[in-house]
Amino acid sequence: MRVGDMVKAWYMTSAFNGAEPSETYTGIITGLEVKTSLFSDKYSITQTETIVEVLCEGKIKTFVMEEDNIEVIYESH
Repeated sequence: MRVGDMVKAWYMTSAFNGAEPSETYTGIITGLEVKTSLFSDKYSITQTETIVEVLCEGKIKTFVMEEDNIEVIYESH
C-alpha cells in the first residue's frame, strides 16, 4: 500500500462480529504514517499503528491499518 493507491475501506466497528459493513468508503490514499506509542509503562511495551489517510468524496477519512479494513482496488505506479 502506498500514496496514490485507490482503496475501499471501512471501520471495523461498522462490521462488528463479521456482519456486513454499514458504510464503505472508496478513495485515494493521501498519507501513510507509522506511529509508535507506549502501551504499558510498567512493562515497557510499545504499540505500533499505521495511520492511513484516504480522500473520499472531498474529505479525508483516517483509518488504522491494524484495526480497520482496507482493500487495495488499484495500485498506482
